[in-house]
Amino acid sequence: RRENVSPGATAYSGVIAACGTRGQYDTVKGLLDEMQQFQVETNAVVLNAAMSAFIKCGILGDAYQIYYDMSKQQVRPDLETYNTLMQSFVQQSYWEGALHTLETIRSSTQDPDAISYTTAIDACRKVSLWQEAIHLCWEMRLQHVQPDIITFGATIAACAEGARSDGSGSWAFALKLFDEAQLEGLTMSTPCLNNALQACVIASYWESSLALASELNGSLEYVAPDLVSSNLQLAALTMSHQWKHALHLLKHNFAQRGHQIDASTYNSANIAMPEPQAAQAETAEGQRTPTGEEDTARGVQEFREYLMRTFIESDVGRKAFFSGDHVLDLHGMSLPSAKMALQLALDDAKEKPRTLLIVTGQGKHSTGEPLLKEGVASMLDRLQLHARAV
Repeated sequence: RRENVSPGATAYSGVIAACGTRGQYDTVKGLLDEMQQFQVETNAVVLNAAMSAFIKCGILGDAYQIYYDMSKQQVRPDLETYNTLMQSFVQQSYWEGALHTLETIRSSTQDPDAISYTTAIDACRKVSLWQEAIHLCWEMRLQHVQPDIITFGATIAACAEGARSDGSGSWAFALKLFDEAQLEGLTMSTPCLNNALQACVIASYWESSLALASELNGSLEYVAPDLVSSNLQLAALTMSHQWKHALHLLKHNFAQRGHQIDASTYNSANIAMPEPQAAQAETAEGQRTPTGEEDTARGVQEFREYLMRTFIESDVGRKAFFSGDHVLDLHGMSLPSAKMALQLALDDAKEKPRTLLIVTGQGKHSTGEPLLKEGVASMLDRLQLHARAV
């Protein structure tokens, strides 16, 4: 305007989109009001940008209002309008609205594209409608719309969610879709790999998790597994009591992938990890688990000890405890690390009975009163062990 050039709809749409990305709701509203003030003729591009901006700002009501007012402004919704509307329904987990919009596209003179189908599939994922998601994935090919890796990823995720919510066999479809995406020559992504691994966890299908891991050195060599990938594989193995494979994963694959064991790793493994006493009792009674000799008290204990020691070293940068020590120094540890170190020391003291001096000091995340002393005392009380403060 300083140059006596009046911005048109194209300029406004670009600025509105940028403001929406930054979550600047008031600015977007102001720009739309300004267009009316200066009588800038609007079009579908501007209104689509405004809808998308309001959705990104979390103001879904304003986004719907723009869609409903299009007819008043004599602007005809285009495919991007419908796709944007469906994205708002996904945010609300309103799968009926997403599928209704897809049907609206079909009944118009426009044809749904890969974004349309993928968004509808994602809406189904959020409410665990995995069968509907698979149907949409198959239907789009009948309509000569080629699924991309995002479509496959959304469908695989829907199958994984379905198995999580109702224990159905949808995990098998997830793995089948993963293989199908590879056969079609699509470039696989880390999120897609993680969704397939999630299906393995839910179904306790540890063999498939190992197969997927082996493919990382073959057909999936261009996929970079992240820490989530490694944690999911670990969870699949521990849920099936495959302690030997799980220990190998921790000792070798984590290091090869550049992953450090953290709290999320420990939580992934700890869900299925039995207490040492329970594992020993099970072996003493001569019982065998479905996975055979690998699930022995010794295997569980070796895995558990390595996991805790590595977690502590990753957290505080030093070894926590050596066998036979009479002093356990917890200085500078976080409370989770301190509890793991204490458990290691107590396990060792059971094999070599002795008095143990526990030095708590100031915890890693303590800002006022030390957290470790209270946390350690609570743990000893829970274990019904005699302790005396000095």
